[in-house]
Amino acid sequence: MEEAAKIVKPPTKAGFASFKEVIKEPEETHEVVEPFNPSGKPARYYFSIYEHLEPYMKDKTVATVYYDEGDNNIHIEYASTKKARVTTILGSDYQIEGTTTVMSRTEFPKEWALNIHKAGDLLENLRATEPVREYNY
Repeated sequence: MEEAAKIVKPPTKAGFASFKEVIKEPEETHEVVEPFNPSGKPARYYFSIYEHLEPYMKDKTVATVYYDEGDNNIHIEYASTKKARVTTILGSDYQIEGTTTVMSRTEFPKEWALNIHKAGDLLENLRATEPVREYNY
């Protein structure tokens, strides 16, 4: 709920009557809003692994992968002929580009899946897109 700015008169000193008015802005409050989940199912976070070929050719999707909150695991939904390279990526830890932070797939699979797009080249020009949360699968 928004409040209007309140006008507060400062205290007066003996012998002085001050007509200055101090405007006090209302404090901002932030509510934590849970994501809307109509199905009641655990969320899945989908991301694609693609072969980075630009600027010479269009990037090509190699696999569609998702993290499932229900079983706390990462699954391959679709993989092209480069499935061996994709399974190598999914079995590996990676370093976030420009930092010394290493994401462990075995210890923190959710964080691994949510941050894989920050790793840059994963293996031989393969990269990942930013994950998208889905409830209706």
